Amino acid sequence: MQKVFLFWVLSASMMLMSCAPTVTTSEADLNSPASQPDLQPDSKTSNLAIPYSEYIRFEQISLEEGLSQSVVNAILQDSQGFLWAGTDDGLNRYDGYNFKIYKPDSNNPFSISDRTITAIIEDKKGFLWIGTRAGGLNRYDPITGQFIHYFANSANAKSIASNQISDLALDETGLWIGTNRGLDYLDFESNSFTHYNDTTDSPIKLSNINITDILKASSGLLWVGTINGGVTVLDQKQNTFTVYSYDKNDVRSLSHNRVLSLAEGENGEIWVGTSNGLNQFIPLGNYFVRYRNSKSSITSLAGNIVYSIFFDSSGSVWVGTNNGLDRLDTLTKQFAHHQAQANISNSLSSNDVFTIYEDASGVLWIGTYGGGLNKYNRQQDRFAYYRHNPNNPNSLSSNFIFPILADDKGMIWIGTLDNGLNRFDPRRKTFVTYQHNPSSLSTLDNNTVISLFEDKNGVLWVGTGSALNRYNASANTFSSYQPTEMISADNTRFSVFCMYEDSEQNFLGWF
Repeated sequence: MQKVFLFWVLSASMMLMSCAPTVTTSEADLNSPASQPDLQPDSKTSNLAIPYSEYIRFEQISLEEGLSQSVVNAILQDSQGFLWAGTDDGLNRYDGYNFKIYKPDSNNPFSISDRTITAIIEDKKGFLWIGTRAGGLNRYDPITGQFIHYFANSANAKSIASNQISDLALDETGLWIGTNRGLDYLDFESNSFTHYNDTTDSPIKLSNINITDILKASSGLLWVGTINGGVTVLDQKQNTFTVYSYDKNDVRSLSHNRVLSLAEGENGEIWVGTSNGLNQFIPLGNYFVRYRNSKSSITSLAGNIVYSIFFDSSGSVWVGTNNGLDRLDTLTKQFAHHQAQANISNSLSSNDVFTIYEDASGVLWIGTYGGGLNKYNRQQDRFAYYRHNPNNPNSLSSNFIFPILADDKGMIWIGTLDNGLNRFDPRRKTFVTYQHNPSSLSTLDNNTVISLFEDKNGVLWVGTGSALNRYNASANTFSSYQPTEMISADNTRFSVFCMYEDSEQNFLGWF
């Protein structure tokens, strides 16, 4: 079908309304080591060594955005997509735009029991279980919006052991609860608690009853961190336990008895964070490998107080310390540091990193002490900078970019405002430049490229400051179109700002 061209003449100010995308220079571009790349091409189509600058930009979510308090102890995304943040002053539900805050209400018996939240977990029925600092255990029903409370009761042996809860972990039939008076297990069917502590009546005796963290490992073992007794590992099938603790005479023992965090890697390895370093458990030898800060090594652990450990979906190990957030390279055993910097707005908001969580979209959420929430989108954090290099004819032709288009073959077309059109091959990392040649009618008519469009037949159309150009891919040439009635004595410019193809293949545009 022959294409029909419909022309509208607009003023130059309509360039601001162009449907072509624009690219602006970011602050990262100015501060990056890649701002002065050294590109050495071998030939016209050579592979270019394009440097990139990788760094972390955090989006800070604080009291100004509606967070109830700046100390974030727990983070969870529920099955409905809401993000929950437990703070020292309320439970926060975040929908990506606004916060809803839950606090105790003396006039509402179904409100949350305490304002200081220590742990959040969701069971397979969609109930949220919330541990608090002094208000016991809460179960939240998202349908009714009501909280059910579980309080310690000395007159009831089947009630929870303490109202001070540190951590929660689920298994197939119930909930494990860490308290300052031992480990409790809530059986969902009987709705009663079993107590594990240091008494003779306990089914399994703990090394210390002040629980800090709980991990239900894929092996079925339950790892229990304590405040001053190292780690107790429970084997429920065998009804046995093993204690791992610090031994000053054994460098392969746990680095400290104050355990603050537990995590399991993708291969089932167990990691233990303490008040004196990070530990990796080696099951074949039944020992620990220690990671601690060393003043002589900039790639050692940033801080020895390890509040949190998290394995993300890509296998990266994140470690929250008293001196920032670290990412561990498990191959080189080196740590990359990410810390709060007063002069950088997108740095971490606080160096005390209490909790780390990944949502369903792969975004990392970092809860801090005093700095609120930090949001890190890994997909936006690796940049490859392509710039014009006057010494390299195969680099980008200009740094003044206007339209960009990805065609159906995977090529990226980049128009510039002063030096023609570029075709970029993402796999080969190569540029081919198309520019106006006054001695050839088969080139672009003008080097000011304002718009790009690919029609339903895969033909590329290029709008410039003076004509509409059709790219003939098979011949690698251009054909130019300009209505004769536009060529007049007043020198009216025929600039192609925007193009569109309707369902009948009529070609529309703003000119």
